[in-house]
Amino acid sequence: EQAEEEAMPKKYGALFRKYLGDDSISIADAADGLLEMAADPTAPMNVRTDALEHALNLTSDANFENVNAILTSQESAIPELLVQTVLNDSYNRRHITQVDTSFRILIGEYSEELVEEAIELLEFHTDENHGNDLDAWAQAVERYRVENPTPVGDNAEGDTFGDEALGQ
Repeated sequence: EQAEEEAMPKKYGALFRKYLGDDSISIADAADGLLEMAADPTAPMNVRTDALEHALNLTSDANFENVNAILTSQESAIPELLVQTVLNDSYNRRHITQVDTSFRILIGEYSEELVEEAIELLEFHTDENHGNDLDAWAQAVERYRVENPTPVGDNAEGDTFGDEALGQ
């Protein structure tokens, strides 16, 4: 049993090296692999936190749905600390990402404080107030999506920033 405990960190170290150091793995695949680590209930919390932070750094706005998917995954509940990290990261993303993330928190089973923060963000973006009425919020989010479509070709705001900044 002790050997198994010692092998755990090595296993995760190898995964981190693979996802963050292997150029043959696409950024999207690396982000997905790191998200799997973050969602792994058997992984130590520090590994999960690091994996999520690296995954968020590698995830474009267009692929943020992959991050949000772990919030409502039925396989394993994500610890609230990680959910808060995702919500905090969404503040630096497109508004629709913030709305989606907040709504997923609302339909999950999280603390009153976290749900309150999600509701405040939904109220801010939709200019509506539905308290804990999930059906009303679902409709509000859908209206928001229709009224604020993602521009065509805007699949990843900021992904081309480096090249534009260099004038290439």
